[in-house]
Amino acid sequence: MSYREDAKIDIYNLHTEWAGQPSIYIDYAEQYADAVAIMMRADEKVKVVKTEGKKRVDEERARLDADIRINPYLYGLDPDKKPTEAAIAGAIILHVDFKKIQDAVVNEIASAAEAYIEAVRNKELLEGVKIAFSHRKAALENEVQLFLNQYYADPKIPKPYKEAQQEEVRQAIQDSLQDMKGLKEGDRSSVRGLRRRPV
Repeated sequence: MSYREDAKIDIYNLHTEWAGQPSIYIDYAEQYADAVAIMMRADEKVKVVKTEGKKRVDEERARLDADIRINPYLYGLDPDKKPTEAAIAGAIILHVDFKKIQDAVVNEIASAAEAYIEAVRNKELLEGVKIAFSHRKAALENEVQLFLNQYYADPKIPKPYKEAQQEEVRQAIQDSLQDMKGLKEGDRSSVRGLRRRPV
């Protein structure tokens, strides 16, 4: 079930809702703790990927730097002149192997950063869910108070109206009885005679 469904309160089963509140809260608190741990690991992974990536880039830069100084002609530099630092740096940046390593490192960092962002999002969401379940507890307390104060009971009729209604019913019954007494004996026998005739 989702946290949206778990947050709903069935006001017709408050006893069940109260009984389930602690276990639901614990479930989401555990998920929150897991999300914090995942976020911390993702943050560390970003740092490790950056450090390892920088190390690989620096190693490739050093390898190319040494190779360019020994074989400048392989990198498009004039073999008769000593290459300048700017020329070596430019040749390194333009080299295919260096670009591949840089691109790979950038992709690894982006992937690790995306995993960290998702972990932070999940952690923040679960933090909000924990707060929502604290609000759910308060809502349950209020629902119970409403129930105890008979908020959900049938409407109460004020005493003057109730007495007036009872008097009206009493009067209608008396009038009906009076009407029955008022029937003449002949009228009653004719009514009985109608019932006895064959059809």
